[in-house]
Amino acid sequence: MVGKWHMGEAEENYPTGFDYWSILPGQGDYWDPEFIEPSGINVEEGYVTDIITEKSLNWMRGRDRTKPFFLMCHHKAPHRSWECDDKHKDLYKDPVRLPDTFTDDYKSRAKAAKVAKMRVAEDLTYQDLGLVQPDGGRRVGERVQQEKGASERKIPAPTTAEGLGALKLIDKDDGTVFTFTSQGELAEFKFQRYMQRYLRTIQSVDDSVGRLLDYLDHDEPGLTDDTIVIYTSDQGFFLGEHGWFDKRFMYEESFQMPFLIKYPQEISPGSVCDDIICNVDFATTWLDYARLPVPSYMQGRSFRPLLQGRTPAEWPQAAYHRYWMHNDIIHNAYAHYGIRDQRYKLIYWYNEALGIKGARSGGEEHKEWELFDCEKDPLELFNVYHEPEYREVVRHMTALLEKKMLEIGDEPVHPKPHATALGISRVSMVSIRNAALSALALAATHCDARQRAKDLLKQMTWEEKIGQMGGVRRVLSSGTTVNPQYDTIRQMQNGQMGFGPMFNWAGDIMEVVNKLRQEQVNSSRLHVPYITVTDSVNGLFISGGTVFPSNLAMSASFNLPLFKSAIEAIREEQLSIGVRWVLSPSLDLAREPRYGRIGELFGEDGYLIGEFGRVYVETMEEEDGNGYTKVACTIKHFVFGDPRGGVNTASQYGGLNHLFNDQLRPYLHVLETTKPASLMVSYATVDLVPMSANEYMLQDILRARMGFEGLIMSDAYSIPNLYTQSMTATSLEDAAIQALHAGLQMELAPAGSPAVFPTLLSSVKDKKVAKLIDEAALKMLEIKFGSGVFEQPLADLDALNTTLRAPAHLDVARQMAREGIVLLKNDGLLPVTPNKVAVIGPFGDIINAGSYAAVNSTDPQYGNSLYRSAVSAFGANKVTFARGCDFVDTTDDSGIATAVAAAKEAGLAVVMIGSLSAPMDDTILAAKRTDGEFFAHADLGFPGLQQQLLDAILDAGVPTVLVLSGGQPFVLDSSTLRANAIFHSFLGGEFTGDALVELLTGAVNPSGKLTISMPQHSAAVPAMYDYLPSDDQGGSTRLLGYHSAWQFPNLTRTVPMPFGYGLSYTTFDIAAPVAKVQGSGSKAKEVVVSITVKNTGARKGQEVVQLYFRPATTRGLEFPVRRLVRFEKVDLEAGESRELAFTIPYKDLGLWINAKLTTQLGLYHLWAGSSSREEDLKMGNVTLT
Repeated sequence: MVGKWHMGEAEENYPTGFDYWSILPGQGDYWDPEFIEPSGINVEEGYVTDIITEKSLNWMRGRDRTKPFFLMCHHKAPHRSWECDDKHKDLYKDPVRLPDTFTDDYKSRAKAAKVAKMRVAEDLTYQDLGLVQPDGGRRVGERVQQEKGASERKIPAPTTAEGLGALKLIDKDDGTVFTFTSQGELAEFKFQRYMQRYLRTIQSVDDSVGRLLDYLDHDEPGLTDDTIVIYTSDQGFFLGEHGWFDKRFMYEESFQMPFLIKYPQEISPGSVCDDIICNVDFATTWLDYARLPVPSYMQGRSFRPLLQGRTPAEWPQAAYHRYWMHNDIIHNAYAHYGIRDQRYKLIYWYNEALGIKGARSGGEEHKEWELFDCEKDPLELFNVYHEPEYREVVRHMTALLEKKMLEIGDEPVHPKPHATALGISRVSMVSIRNAALSALALAATHCDARQRAKDLLKQMTWEEKIGQMGGVRRVLSSGTTVNPQYDTIRQMQNGQMGFGPMFNWAGDIMEVVNKLRQEQVNSSRLHVPYITVTDSVNGLFISGGTVFPSNLAMSASFNLPLFKSAIEAIREEQLSIGVRWVLSPSLDLAREPRYGRIGELFGEDGYLIGEFGRVYVETMEEEDGNGYTKVACTIKHFVFGDPRGGVNTASQYGGLNHLFNDQLRPYLHVLETTKPASLMVSYATVDLVPMSANEYMLQDILRARMGFEGLIMSDAYSIPNLYTQSMTATSLEDAAIQALHAGLQMELAPAGSPAVFPTLLSSVKDKKVAKLIDEAALKMLEIKFGSGVFEQPLADLDALNTTLRAPAHLDVARQMAREGIVLLKNDGLLPVTPNKVAVIGPFGDIINAGSYAAVNSTDPQYGNSLYRSAVSAFGANKVTFARGCDFVDTTDDSGIATAVAAAKEAGLAVVMIGSLSAPMDDTILAAKRTDGEFFAHADLGFPGLQQQLLDAILDAGVPTVLVLSGGQPFVLDSSTLRANAIFHSFLGGEFTGDALVELLTGAVNPSGKLTISMPQHSAAVPAMYDYLPSDDQGGSTRLLGYHSAWQFPNLTRTVPMPFGYGLSYTTFDIAAPVAKVQGSGSKAKEVVVSITVKNTGARKGQEVVQLYFRPATTRGLEFPVRRLVRFEKVDLEAGESRELAFTIPYKDLGLWINAKLTTQLGLYHLWAGSSSREEDLKMGNVTLT
């Protein structure tokens, strides 16, 4: 600690905790200053700014370079009165433009503005401007020093010609005499003199910063990249604005502080953050970077996420100000406090001394409010507090002010004319029996979610805290029957709840569920409600809602606005049944096609997954009109997507570079752009450590490097698995301890067996365990307060009846089904309007929606099967149905002949085969499931006799449309590819059948694209499009000059139907990308890419313009052959063309090396096209400089 300390000069005020300190007494002197050091008081000859800089550099040179360091270099400059270094006396001689408000008359402002004695024209002293004081207190050539006890006189401001004529001001340095003929001339002289001396003084500060940065850049190689450099001050300063000098007031020039920070590892150079931070946030931020705990007495919060470009959703975009020194003898500045958000500023001038040392009475009769609209009135000239149109703003800002004062423990002294200013506008539906607690809960609504959570946590027992870390997964068994284990479980696990079996209808059970919710509030000692948590893949996890396509089908639309509409609908349906927290979205990479849960994922590309994940979280976690998060999200499963053999709990391979450049890419994108409330770990082991006990991945990577701030939860059974499966724990109790230490804060309890977190109760005497339990319970309470569940813990039954399956929701689900189906082949057969059609195959008369879709596969209350849709469209006399074979049985082929006969008789066959992903509770078809959770695929062909059925139809020569069904890719062998047309419908929701009929007939033009590549052989996987160049075994041909005709087609990574592939009934031309670097030199930070797309066909259609890239070469790490960086779906009439422009920051073209994002300069290849296939792409180049 070197330089200005200003915390008191008594010994008890000296710095503590520093290895070295040398501080100025008080403000210190500019020349030959005294320094207080542990050894005593020393006088240093020279100029203070240079001395402080040299002391700082000397400490840097002599420190232990093996250890981290923290240096505070605090300058006296530019504190008044200014005195520059001799070498700067001739700088800044050009006039400085007068501020627009220099002659402010303070009309329409508080009385405090007019009475303050801080005016440049009237209140500056001879010493301030380096002039000879008439009483001889200063002599020409004498250094201007802040002499102790000196009497400083103000420069006169004569109002008459006689007075002006008699005024002569003398420069202390060279004796120059200044005379004046008008008040305006004198006022401007003072301003120019003031600015010259100010600028010359801070020039030394600028020099000092340069010397310190030069040391980091040159004296210790590599130090600059590992050092956080901050340039800031404790406040702003008036430089003639409103005619003032000095500070004190809450007006912008004084209120805003300079803040510059440099940290190449995390902060993008030249970036600007418009969020609001306060100086109380500094300490917590530095502790965050140092990975040290924040003491409980600190009120700030770390703004490290803001510096990383991520603004947490709950970041308080407001700053509080209070000035205590009322009516001080020098400045006459009145006491006030206020709040500033991104647009408005509210100030209350309370004008009382309140016993503060140095404050004086006076002005009490001028108590008043000011409100400024800083967007419309940036100069703060018009107080709109009493304007009628700002009445609601006044209420909002007053409530915000009171909330902030309550948070920090400051005492309001203003009157409270508006009852609504308390912010208590919602009436809880819960009848809380304890009136005192009810009042406490109402008062707590002043505070933000975190503060309310902290206040409640202080009142909780250990049992209650641990209870928040789990819940009752199934409060009901069948129908409205309460789970027999419910009361036993909720005694120890009562943080969250789930409904029960999927086929319980929402309208039937909600009254009973509400009763259980109400009982939990009433019976809980502190009246803490459940928060209802549920899966949300296709929509509700109980029956009665709209059944949307699964994620793989929705991502195939490549339509983010449509996806947003779908998530809005799902969110509103979830809210109507009281769900405030969903276990979605899944950000796993679908890299292993044998994995059974691919249907729940968004595809194989990290950027695409990140974009769909971003929209999901943004939409679900929108705030309602009262500032509550509508529905909290859980990103999952951290880390997964490439499991060995496709097994659901299998290990995940890859080092740090592999993880950051593949599996973590979607998480990095979502965490950069949103603030998900929670994260679920995977079942996998990463680097041989199970994720539920992987402290390195959760603390060092997820928390410290990726900046995740939300709650971390287990997956169901994942904590017990440490003991029962992975055998890395010695007992269930040991598994709980390991999980807690790793960072898990909530246990998604198994549905039918006890949770393990309750065993932590025996370990609370361990201080670290106790601290971790506190942190976990606090996170849970934050989510509850943040989502408004304390205010509304029950479902609104009226809203339920009008929201579930609303016509608008059904329309969105229908459109998503249309756009999510991919046309893989068409030899000209389609579109077709058949005279007759035979619907063939075991999937032809069911809805294959997915294992997390709450719909029986044969339930007529939801949508239509393909067969029922065809009957509806063409008439029953034109449609026949033949099942042909079973889903999985291989012994009964008797139905194949019947199916062939039906196909021949109709003259057109639509064969629907695939892999069954029936809901978990589907008692009709559950035993025949071959897709979904717990079902890895050893073979990517068709189960049972389905291939034989298809071959028989094709052998008969009947024109055939093949429809694939299931949440997976399939291997399409040469026999299968004989089909005239092929669709993949994935798990398309309840309107799959209707959409397929519309696509077959051409009522809808296909526009879906694959988001997972189709392998050529079950053994030749993975087959993702963005493989590494060294992964392609086709390279052996170049070495040997030949290759086995048997093996080569199976080993090449260039598959015929890769990511992004999909056909249309029209044609498009996508031009080569044209790219240019935006900016020049060091300011070049983004690439703008223009792409022209034209509909060259005869009918309207939609095309997905896809942009891929790769560096020409990469140093250090291998880069994929190409990678998606942008996409956009466009709707074009026949003959219409459109130019798209994509703006791509340099960082989006980067590569993670040892967990640091690096974008190398040089040549980059760009490709634009309709898929990732070589033949569908056109190339361009750009050079990053």
